[in-house]
Amino acid sequence: MLSAIQTTSKETTLQEHAAAEHGSAHDIPAESPKFRHPHKVMLGLYIGAFLGMLSETSMNIALPDLVDEFSVSSGTAQWMVVGYMLAIGVALPYVGFLLKWVKAKTLVMVASTDR
Repeated sequence: MLSAIQTTSKETTLQEHAAAEHGSAHDIPAESPKFRHPHKVMLGLYIGAFLGMLSETSMNIALPDLVDEFSVSSGTAQWMVVGYMLAIGVALPYVGFLLKWVKAKTLVMVASTDR
């Protein structure tokens, strides 16, 4: 409790010092922005991680069907699964960048259209 009070008084002192240098206290944010519901953010991350592992597991379960369907060896089918996971790993960061410029609804509609 005491360290929280000390931190707050240090931050206040720094803000007052910066306000004196710049001439206005309105330019300096009072405190950093915080998540209103951090548990919901963590729940979303947990669900995303679970679904990622689930898709990898389902691809491994599909190995016998892949071997039969494509008439390839089990080693080749395993490389297909590795290629699938590599493609997912490369594509996911780009989706984050795309969401900065394109609405999520539009991105889902474009991704789900038949070609």
